[in-house]
Amino acid sequence: IEMIEMFLNKTPQALEKLNSSYHEKNWDEMKQIAHRIKPSFGYIGLPDTQKMLAEIEKLSEEHTNPERMAELVEEVQVVSKSVFVQLQSALTYEINLLFPVLSRQDFPGKIIPDKTRLNPDSGF
Repeated sequence: IEMIEMFLNKTPQALEKLNSSYHEKNWDEMKQIAHRIKPSFGYIGLPDTQKMLAEIEKLSEEHTNPERMAELVEEVQVVSKSVFVQLQSALTYEINLLFPVLSRQDFPGKIIPDKTRLNPDSGF
């Protein structure tokens, strides 16, 4: 669960930066971002997206084929948005299975986090 949370917390911002770096033609930053997030996609079972990021990394280094780069950046964005929704839904489901009794009625005055990892030491 922690790896999925980290993926969901860090990857959307990295992809936004990847996209803005593309529009700014900041190839070095694109290469660094693609290199940094590439393993995460392999870990969550998306080897095709991982390969796309490897290609972005390579094209960023070579400064070639901007049309292909645009296609790859867009495809990674589309796939990622879908994956983020699916993972968040699965994570919420798992948390609800692990902690089914938690609700606002059970703990008046306490804030029950909706999308964050529950800490067993937090008093819940």
